[in-house]
Amino acid sequence: MIHLLLYELKEEIEDYLDNFIEIGDDAVKVVKNIVGQDGKIPDALDDAVLIVLVDVEREGHPNTKPTEGTPEYVNLFVLFVCNIGTIEEGTLSAQVLSGIISFFKNNPTVDVNGKTIRAEMAKLNFDEQNKLWGFLGAKYIPSVLYKFRTLEIDENSVDEDINLIG
Repeated sequence: MIHLLLYELKEEIEDYLDNFIEIGDDAVKVVKNIVGQDGKIPDALDDAVLIVLVDVEREGHPNTKPTEGTPEYVNLFVLFVCNIGTIEEGTLSAQVLSGIISFFKNNPTVDVNGKTIRAEMAKLNFDEQNKLWGFLGAKYIPSVLYKFRTLEIDENSVDEDINLIG
């Protein structure tokens, strides 16, 4: 189910941004890391909006354990990184960032396999933001963090297939 949500976000945001900004084909990418093992952003991620899963949080009371055969409910924290344009073209990244925020303002829910998942912007103070970017191993790039509530994970959701995560 997590992979389906990330793929759906990629497709919908790419379509939405194409209506306002010419960012090119395949400009939205789902990635596991922003930087490579050498500490640099790979060239393949230049001029792209990067979708990065940064945390998974169990929904509900932490002491409540799901019983066998029942689904697990989780919330996802997904970072949308606007790695668009050169350093001098900061306004382009800001424009794309505005487009992503506008997308979620106009589309506060995402439907995945008949299930509705709610998106809400997550607030990070400067210290938390600094720690997140340190954890990612990168210098700050204009970005926004969203929390997606609530995904139902069970054994059937693991083998649901998609064509390809780009």
